[in-house]
Amino acid sequence: MSRPTLTIIQSTHASLDGFKLNGLLERHRRLLKEYSKTFRVVLYTSDTTDYSAELDVEHHPVPWLPRSFGWRHLMFYLWLIWRSLQMKGVIKVFGSNIPTLPLMKLLSRCPMMVTYQWDYAEVTRKNERTRLKYWLAPILEMLALRPADLVLVTATWLQDKIHRVYRKKTVLLPNWVDLSVLDQGGEEKTRDKKLIVFAGRLHWAKGVNVLLEAFAYVKQQYSDALLMVCGEGEERNSLENQVKSLHVEGVEFTGRFPNSEVLRLMSRAAIFVLPTLTMEGHPKALIEAMACGAACVATNVQGNKEIIIDGETGLLVPAYDVETLSNVLERLLNDKSLRARLGQAAQVEARRYSFSSIVPREVETLASLASNS
Repeated sequence: MSRPTLTIIQSTHASLDGFKLNGLLERHRRLLKEYSKTFRVVLYTSDTTDYSAELDVEHHPVPWLPRSFGWRHLMFYLWLIWRSLQMKGVIKVFGSNIPTLPLMKLLSRCPMMVTYQWDYAEVTRKNERTRLKYWLAPILEMLALRPADLVLVTATWLQDKIHRVYRKKTVLLPNWVDLSVLDQGGEEKTRDKKLIVFAGRLHWAKGVNVLLEAFAYVKQQYSDALLMVCGEGEERNSLENQVKSLHVEGVEFTGRFPNSEVLRLMSRAAIFVLPTLTMEGHPKALIEAMACGAACVATNVQGNKEIIIDGETGLLVPAYDVETLSNVLERLLNDKSLRARLGQAAQVEARRYSFSSIVPREVETLASLASNS
């Protein structure tokens, strides 16, 4: 008996080139491999390079894309409309900002599941400073969700919004962490008690500037403390200049790491910090750090506060609050038993997000959509 087809569409912010550049391609390959046990997987992305052989799935890259930002998106969306006539089976869409999905649903006549991993409209309005994006974001989100037969949400607060605003059927499946690639030596005795880690995009909304200010105060009390900032982004030069102006030593910008290397670094770290200023969805970096057993500190914003139980699986601090963040970091550096207690509780909590717990449930959901189509 032939396998049903799973057609996957990835939005422009989830290109395979981007995954490869950011060390996430292997993580994605594992997910596609799991899908392939049940489905014939066909993949459409905003790439011009064919990744079929590398991912062992049928990948359809775009023949040509312009370099300019807006025109690149428009060409990709038009190409998807044309390709939708050949799409089969169940369609899963990674992202909630593709405005042509209603027409694609009409042309393909396929059941469609759209992922909603963060509040796209609200995050864009809070994080992006251009007025065009501010006004477009809610429209793009509405158009992307309108044709969905099912919306995959990663947190209960996102589920509440989908029910309240869009009145769509949902399935709640959190982001997952690949526990198989973690160091087994991540016990407290092998940790670097001086090491603090941040991992994520270097964007102003991530609050790395606040972390750097707080770390400058920490260094006055703990001269041997180290801060590693993992990731790339448009704010890197500004943040490096901030370090110079603060005259603080012990800060290292690592650039991009493969995801497996970031996990190993988290397994060595005493503390992981996610100082987001606006909001998160269901932040992968935070649950990965929890799974690695690091003592986690995060700002008390939407997304973070749904994952961290303050005082039990991590510590929450107010956004923008340099003084509180520095005090919490000093407290953790000074208290080995507190770090160990928080890290151990976080590891137990993170098991809920393991690949083996989450992904098979998603495959079952997709198979059910296929059988009902």
